[in-house]
Amino acid sequence: MTRYPRRNHLQSAGPGLAGTVATRCARQRPRSPFRLSLALLAFTAAQPTPSVAAEDKSRHEDHAAASFSVADFEHAGVVLSTTGPGEVDLAFDLPGEVRPNPERISHIAPRYPGLVGEVRKSVGDTVKAGDVLAIIESSNLSTFELRAGIDGTVLDSHIVPGETVTPDTAAFIVADLSTVWVVVSVYQNVLSQVRVGQTVKVVASGSEAQAEGQISYLSPLLDQATRTANARVVLPNPDGAWRPGLFVSASVIDPVTVAIVIPRRAVQTLEQHPVVFVAEAGQFSPRAITLGRVGRTRVEVIDGLTAGERIADQRSFLVKAELSKADAPDEH
Repeated sequence: MTRYPRRNHLQSAGPGLAGTVATRCARQRPRSPFRLSLALLAFTAAQPTPSVAAEDKSRHEDHAAASFSVADFEHAGVVLSTTGPGEVDLAFDLPGEVRPNPERISHIAPRYPGLVGEVRKSVGDTVKAGDVLAIIESSNLSTFELRAGIDGTVLDSHIVPGETVTPDTAAFIVADLSTVWVVVSVYQNVLSQVRVGQTVKVVASGSEAQAEGQISYLSPLLDQATRTANARVVLPNPDGAWRPGLFVSASVIDPVTVAIVIPRRAVQTLEQHPVVFVAEAGQFSPRAITLGRVGRTRVEVIDGLTAGERIADQRSFLVKAELSKADAPDEH
């Protein structure tokens, strides 16, 4: 069998194609290590590192927090108020005690001496005017009734069946507790600040019971032992919550009118200085203020604000929290 020598396919394609392929192969020679390293270095420098990217993202988020509008905060529950003149509710606390209203206490005694035949009411019972409290037998063997003179509660009783009673001894004490007195001890160092007609907030010791009333009487005399004067506040007591003998705290309200007053809750602290957040150009900005007299719920501002400015009032702490986030240093 005749064998023909093998020919390279490039040779069979002709010198033109072989030259073309050879040229392409020459063009595709691998680059030198030095040139490749430079290319990788340039590519790496062009890409942001994870820490830089995270920092850029954090700064963007902080900027967004600081850029919340007043309307955004209002949607979150922040309520604004307008600065201007008003009253600062100055107050001071004094001790007091609940007592029965002596003008509504009835001491019931028999008109004639006699022997107690029957007792129908006892201590703690509620009575109406005209209710029979006891039956008395007189010395001539006739009987008569002891009746309640007012609506109220039996506070005390000194009568038992078979006992002799006389007109000079009260058999029952009935008190109408629908109103009570709060007797407040006024120290002499604040006596000049207390006057009839002032509002007093009364809070029961050890409970949540509280009420407001006015001072109806101020004693002109000081107790020689305690060096205090008594002030009286009359409180309604429809449900009996104010029990005689209960100790209370009485906050005497002594308001004063000032040029600029704001709610106390609007004041926040930044870098140990009082500030408020003023609505300006649709955003809140902190402003340092100087406080004057401080009341229970309102404060005087003597520098830093003018009348008519709008400030964050209720939930102003939300504004402080967001602005503090924006000002916080980055940690990476």
